[in-house]
Amino acid sequence: LVASMTEILDLSNNRLSGELSSTLFKGLSNLVSVSLAHNMIRELPADVFIGLDRLAFINLHSNRIATVWSESFAAFMTRTSSKLHLSSNNITSLDAAMIGSGRIHIAGNPFRCDFAACPLVASKRQEIVDLAEVRCAQPDTVQGFRMKDVFELLGCGSGAASTCVPHECESRLHPDHATCSGDASPN
Repeated sequence: LVASMTEILDLSNNRLSGELSSTLFKGLSNLVSVSLAHNMIRELPADVFIGLDRLAFINLHSNRIATVWSESFAAFMTRTSSKLHLSSNNITSLDAAMIGSGRIHIAGNPFRCDFAACPLVASKRQEIVDLAEVRCAQPDTVQGFRMKDVFELLGCGSGAASTCVPHECESRLHPDHATCSGDASPN
């Protein structure tokens, strides 16, 4: 039983698995920090963090989360002081609109680096704290390359999402091509 006045809740390394209950944090409206790191969580209900208006820090590092619903973090990520750790999961893509103005850590995920992900990098460079460490897992032609380098080559490295336009490198991302040449390297 957790007291309703609890501000910091650390459930790290507890072998939590599967989908979290949408009522897990019910009655804990004073929470400021939640750590669920190093578990085996695969899914988060869209409403799991609803009603936690004081929440400023969520750590979901090193789980097995593959899909992140924008609704799960919508209110949380609108706060400039919010910090979300989603690193080292199984996430292949994120909706740029989900990030809002909070800070997010996403390295260690098997991201798909194609034009669908361009708005994420183009419009959320400042919010993605560890962007320089994020590596591409797909397509195979850019596997191991830094995400920011691939997207700079694609012409969507900075500016608004609307600046994402095909670049000569786009065709080189197709599996029939060996590499995406330029400044990006798997180093």
